[in-house]
Amino acid sequence: MSADKPRARLRICLDADALFAGAASTSGASHLILQLGELGIIEVGVPDQARAEAERNLAAKLPAALPAFRAVLEACCVGLPMASSAESVAIAESGEADAKDAPILASALAASCRWLVTFNLRDYRSDRIRVSNPSDFIEALRGELLQVGLS
Repeated sequence: MSADKPRARLRICLDADALFAGAASTSGASHLILQLGELGIIEVGVPDQARAEAERNLAAKLPAALPAFRAVLEACCVGLPMASSAESVAIAESGEADAKDAPILASALAASCRWLVTFNLRDYRSDRIRVSNPSDFIEALRGELLQVGLS
């Protein structure tokens, strides 16, 4: 084992739709992202607003899944506090995100996330963070892991 300082885990931000998909299904890229978080391979950050939205949607559509959802959050997700409203407004005004999604992007940026994972790609246009759907994120992560393994 090397005496080198351990690498920091890759920190990502999971939007409400990807969180909902990962918690509602036992397969698919969104679920795999949550598993990677639980294993400690990546750090899965969830803004307070995204958590609340996913929980609201689950309560309305799949109420029986709420206990499992809460267990998933506890096991593999890190809460990201919401950024200030001024930061959200600045992001919306800059065109980096739609106004309703600006708080999520602001939270991800404030937490130094390298990725924002969402199915709503058209809502985000930032060049300060990589925005991807869950399956494309998994593919990119696979490539990064292969590079680390080869070095």
